[in-house]
Amino acid sequence: MPLSKQEKLDIVASMIQNREVLCPYVFDDKGKMLDVVRHKLLELVEFVKREYLGAFPLLEIKDVTLNGSLCSYMYTDKSDMDLFIVVGDLLPQDSELSYKILNAINLLLSDLAHRPYIYGHPIDFGMLQETSYKISNINCYSILQNDWKIKPVKRKFAFTAEELYQHYCKYSADLHKFVNDLPKNDSGFLTSESQRKLQDKLKQLNNGAFRYKFLSPEHEYCLEYNLYRLLKKFGTYRHFNDYVSDSYNNTEGKHA
Repeated sequence: MPLSKQEKLDIVASMIQNREVLCPYVFDDKGKMLDVVRHKLLELVEFVKREYLGAFPLLEIKDVTLNGSLCSYMYTDKSDMDLFIVVGDLLPQDSELSYKILNAINLLLSDLAHRPYIYGHPIDFGMLQETSYKISNINCYSILQNDWKIKPVKRKFAFTAEELYQHYCKYSADLHKFVNDLPKNDSGFLTSESQRKLQDKLKQLNNGAFRYKFLSPEHEYCLEYNLYRLLKKFGTYRHFNDYVSDSYNNTEGKHA
């Protein structure tokens, strides 16, 4: 059954609510990561290194960082653990090939059949080379050093739940209109060109949201980033990703 407006407003309100303390399942009352969590994450990193980086036996892991809402006061019971594995150069003599290999590994990691969880929080892996990894002014915890690179700051939101919800309704309506206007085949599925356009649009929304998060003075408290969070929270983003997949399976996929 679809959520009512009040139910959606309650969800929005919970998303823009600062918690009193950092996530107690991850950090102690002094802001240090709990040993049991840290050791589990390091075990997972060793698994990734063994299973996905075996072709690079001399590769050094430079750092492992936790980012995202679980490093802030905005976490929820279902927040992802955004884990970044920072490595040295895969192929120092060929930076372009190194970049392509890391992209391929990241795609494999994103498609893990059995996604690991810690205390109900799913883990999202990302792998970056040290030369391209830049710490912005967003909260970030170094798991290797067991200390904050940048401590979280508790800020106030410049908008209410009602205001954010109204912005989201327009944001979502614009995306629906964009999709409705795309050419489709007789079965109602997206054409090949429309699939590419929708994929590009979704990528732009993703990149734009995180650009606002990293560049805005409000960081994760800014309006644009939280609009994107609602697209994910209410399933709109996944719905259109699935539409692309279904369209592919019912057009080009049939002839692959």
